[in-house]
Amino acid sequence: MTSTTRSGAAPTAELSPTGAAGPFTALLHAAQWGAIRAWVDAVPPSILARPSTLRGWSIDELLSHLATSVETIGDLRPADERDTEPPLSVLAYLTGYQQRSALIRQRSTRKAAARTDRGGELDEAWATAGRTLISLGPDDSPVRAPGGIIRLSDFLLTRLIELVVHGLDLRLSVRALENAGPVVEPLVLPLALRRVAAALRALCARKAGARGGFEDVFDVGSGSDDLHDVRLVLLATGRDADRAEVSSTLRAVLPLF
Repeated sequence: MTSTTRSGAAPTAELSPTGAAGPFTALLHAAQWGAIRAWVDAVPPSILARPSTLRGWSIDELLSHLATSVETIGDLRPADERDTEPPLSVLAYLTGYQQRSALIRQRSTRKAAARTDRGGELDEAWATAGRTLISLGPDDSPVRAPGGIIRLSDFLLTRLIELVVHGLDLRLSVRALENAGPVVEPLVLPLALRRVAAALRALCARKAGARGGFEDVFDVGSGSDDLHDVRLVLLATGRDADRAEVSSTLRAVLPLF
């Protein structure tokens, strides 16, 4: 994987570990990254300086956080015989965010303040991630990530989840802007959204101890598939406080992280 071009097109061929869901997840991550990267080039710096819908974060700081998220791919190292603990599940890795939230926030804020070339920061993070994935090879083996030991395909799924969730944050932030004039919204790819919604649906059901179909415990209302998926993602990640249509069983375990 090489760095993203100025047109925002994300290369995909070198982001394909061979785990059961690895190639598809990796390609979706690359495509969604390209969509966000293209959006950064399409909006003026004055927009990036505005507050986001995440309390305490500007849009620019959120973008720097996405660079940090991709940098964690570059931090991956193969697990070895000294790493005796079993690999973390996707759910266990994501819920560990709560323990690291203050550190994540501090690191992202510091990095955003230290560098004004946000596009360059994103490109460098992407290039480093690609070099690391090439060095790890095609096997879906356990790797040592910043949050613990996890299979490579599962870790890439956590990166896709974070990218889609924050892509929605950016989209909502643009829609909430006042006195900004027309501003293009970042694109959240339908296939990436669908993959993340399906993953979060399964994780919520597992955490709730559900039996049978997921919709037995989670009904997010009617509407198009995309709107349904957006609502599910917002609820599962604590971004939608209206849980009236969620079963009492699942309400007790929301948000996931």
